[in-house]
Parts: sequence; C-alpha cells; structure tokens
Amino acid sequence: MTALVGLLLGAAIGCAVWLVVVAFTPVPRRLETVLEELHAPPRQEQAPAAVSSWWRRLALRAASWSPGDRRQIEQQLAMCGETWEQHAVVKLGFAAGGAFVPVLLWAIWSLGHVPVGSGVIVPASVVFAVVGWMLPDRTIGARAEAAQRQFRHTVAAFLDLTVVALASGDSMTTALRRAAAAGNTAGFVALRTALDVARWRGQRASDALAELAERMGSTDLADLAKGVDLAFDQGVS
Repeated sequence: MTALVGLLLGAAIGCAVWLVVVAFTPVPRRLETVLEELHAPPRQEQAPAAVSSWWRRLALRAASWSPGDRRQIEQQLAMCGETWEQHAVVKLGFAAGGAFVPVLLWAIWSLGHVPVGSGVIVPASVVFAVVGWMLPDRTIGARAEAAQRQFRHTVAAFLDLTVVALASGDSMTTALRRAAAAGNTAGFVALRTALDVARWRGQRASDALAELAERMGSTDLADLAKGVDLAFDQGVS
C-alpha cells in the first residue's frame, strides 16, 4: 500500500510540474518571427508540438466559456504584452495544478498515516481548480494597472519626441517613426510595431495608433491619435 501511494504521489507531482511548465511556456512573439513563419515552407508537426497545440485548443475552448468581460481582459493583456491564448493556457494550467493539490495532500497524509476521508478529495479538487482558474484574471488587473501607468509616461515621451522631430523639419509620418524608434521599452516597441504595420498596410499612422489605443485601452494614446489624424486632415503629411 505504501509503495502504491508513493507511486501515485510521484506521478501527481510529475504531472503538476509538467502542467506548470506548459502554462508558463508561451512567450510573446515578435512580429518579425511571425512574418518569417508566414513565408517558411510547411513542416510536419512533431509530437511535442501536437501536444502543445492540443493543450492550447483545450484552454481556448474552456476560456470561451469563462464568465467576465473578455474585452476588458484582452485590453489588460495587451497592456502587459500578452495574448488571450497565453492567458487561457495559464488559466488552464493553474486550474489543473490546483485540482492536484488535494490529491498531493491526501497522498502525503496517507504516507504519514493521517486518517483523511477520501470523500473530500473530489470536492476539494473542484474548489482548488476553480480558484486556480480565476486567479490569473485577478492578477492581470493589478499588472495591467502598473503597465498602464508606465505606458502613460511612454506616450508623453513619444509626444514630446514627435514635437521635437516636427520642429526639426520632419514630416508627421517621419516624426512619428523617429519618436517611436527612440526607446526600447515595451511601450515604444508596441508603438514601433503599430507604425510598421500601418506602413505595410498602407494606412494612416493615426489609424494604427487608434487601433493600438483601442486594443490596450489607453485614453492617452487615443487622444494622441485624434490629434495626429486632425493634423493629417489639415494637410500635414
């Protein structure tokens, strides 16, 4: 009996570690990488990639049923440089890990000959899984608030640099691009990416800034985008 409990404990710990690793594996992808993959020849999907793809699909399906304001969460995720897919994978990882906590505790108590009824394992696992599922939604708000404060400073600096570039004789489009290239923080990277995408699409820089402001929920950037759009309407190129 002790050997069986030890085996179950080892298996549960191994599964929990794997779930945590999978949950935190996704990382933000650079636009350049995505463009390279679009032009790369197709390759056969290997087993680890297939498992990861299956896990992501399961996480996205489960997240689609989750209550809450998805648009607000997506704006918070964008402010933190994360995606809805990454968030869903983390949520599922925390839920699965939380569901294993009562099993681990029961196994440890069984090894110590502590009498614990097995009937409480399933209800406790459900409770821990729900808590684990909701925890990332609670933490993203605090992280997004801190990122929002930093992004306000980025937008202010971006505006000042744009004004300086305009005063030196640059066009509006060139001034915006030079200002966005002046920093290496996450906010400046987001601004540069938005302007690069606008150039590739052949759209106004103000439209790209407005889309970024909407995606990140930034009123400061939205106001700046309106000012840039007004400048374009008045003939400033």
